[in-house]
Amino acid sequence: MQGGGAKGVAHAGGLIAIEEEMLSIKGIAGTSAGSIAAALVAAGYTGKELADPKAQKHLFLRPPFGTEEGSLPYSKPTQLFTPLGWFVLRILKTIPGVPNRILSPFSNRWALYCWWILIFVVSAGALGWMTLYEPKALRALPAIIWQSLKFAAPWLLLGLVFLFVWGLWGITSVRNVRKIIDRVIAKKLSDRLKLAGINKDCNITFADMDLVGCPPLKIIATNTATESLELFCAERTPDVAVADAVAASICLPIIFKPKRLIFTRRTPFADLKMKGKFLDGGLVSNLPAWALDEERLLHPGVPTIALSLSPPAPVNNKFWFAALTGTVVNGSSEVHTRTPNKILTVALETNATLLDFDMPATSVYAEVAAAQARVTKELSVALRGPVVLQQAVSELHKELQAILDAFRNHLYYPNPGKDRIRIGISVQRGNSMKTLSTAFTAGYRKADPDGELTVLLKDSHAGAAWADGAVIVDDFGSGTAPRFPVSPRAWSAKTWLLCLPVTGATKPEQKARPIVITIDSNVAFNRASPNFNQHYREFCTFITALVEGYTESMDLAQYAQGANTWL
Repeated sequence: MQGGGAKGVAHAGGLIAIEEEMLSIKGIAGTSAGSIAAALVAAGYTGKELADPKAQKHLFLRPPFGTEEGSLPYSKPTQLFTPLGWFVLRILKTIPGVPNRILSPFSNRWALYCWWILIFVVSAGALGWMTLYEPKALRALPAIIWQSLKFAAPWLLLGLVFLFVWGLWGITSVRNVRKIIDRVIAKKLSDRLKLAGINKDCNITFADMDLVGCPPLKIIATNTATESLELFCAERTPDVAVADAVAASICLPIIFKPKRLIFTRRTPFADLKMKGKFLDGGLVSNLPAWALDEERLLHPGVPTIALSLSPPAPVNNKFWFAALTGTVVNGSSEVHTRTPNKILTVALETNATLLDFDMPATSVYAEVAAAQARVTKELSVALRGPVVLQQAVSELHKELQAILDAFRNHLYYPNPGKDRIRIGISVQRGNSMKTLSTAFTAGYRKADPDGELTVLLKDSHAGAAWADGAVIVDDFGSGTAPRFPVSPRAWSAKTWLLCLPVTGATKPEQKARPIVITIDSNVAFNRASPNFNQHYREFCTFITALVEGYTESMDLAQYAQGANTWL
């Protein structure tokens, strides 16, 4: 779960969609705002408990929040900050938008043109009036402005220096965040802690959560003492309070004061004493899918879902320093979500900004609902796609076997128990552009070396089929050289190969990603038969017609047009 300040509210919508698919979470990792959601989900909170757009309820309207004695006296996200801290942040959040609100107060184009004309007419009229009736005041205006600037400059400079120093120290603390996270986790786990013999109602540690059976939780922060990434989890930092790890992970420079922590970090080689200040984990890894590598080894068939946060439109109009900051925080997500296992990255487009903690509840629910719809759509394709594609090769394999049997004794010499025909679907995975990887197969055996074969698009049978948009057939027993190089990992027993490209409708701005069906066999063709050429043509024609008809009716291409890291 990616960090992003107030944009992190979208994670609730993603969680609701995941829960509606009845998916079981085997581990969860988060950075900054994502660490808040990750900690709460690991403790047992559901997406709807965080924010439910249908019931119009959110976390702050549920226990342990309230006005009763012993409850947390918080009712809105702005109370995560100190009153003075939020006051300053609100001013800083407002200042950049002031010029835009003055110059562009209307969304309607003609109303905006009229506003600009009004500003020009009033300004020109005022200047003309002063020229005609107050020429002395007009001539004195530059001197007045200069004297005002001379008077104000020292104070402005002093204010900027004060804000700069204050920003280096941190405008507000994470004290409230730490208190809230600790209490809500303790509240959720109270019964399970008692059953485990843990008599605690605060300072719940990673070891405590592990002991009561919570899914593995990984939280990322920046360790300024060692100038490195800090991974908080039950294995490395068992005695650290989860709330402290979350507080460290959200310490965005300038906004929050660095979080001081003292703990023992366990490693495979030694136990190290850690003491120092910690800052926002987004500075080093804002979408930490890599943190669950050990869980993926334990559950190799379980895929990973990475929920990222992004604006709904390109942001190429930023000043270079703002763009650089965004790149530092978000630009490494592609690296940090790279894994050989199955992974689905969903960008939760949100209109919220980093500091929109005061957005109205209606906007919060709208953001959650939009994120839920986006993840539901992505999961629908991701979960159904592999099922449809595997079902396709299984059904086609049965039909192919029937065609092969029909040509027995006519096209080839039968070898009972050894004659085979296989089918595979090859796609491009992740950001690959020059290769095709076999993702789904039928008729393959464990001993076959090419069950997960990857070939180059250039100079391969499958690549040529896609590039030419035509069926490629090769008879390896004909006595002529193969039409294209054959991988050394390919099935050495095959005597015949057919590759067919699968095409479908794509969005106008989207390039079609390759998807090729490969069919091969090891039968020994009866080339001495006087009707061999006719039977061979019919064999290839029947297979081509079968596969083309099936792929078009099922529109298989649509399931391979994404990142395909889920396959």
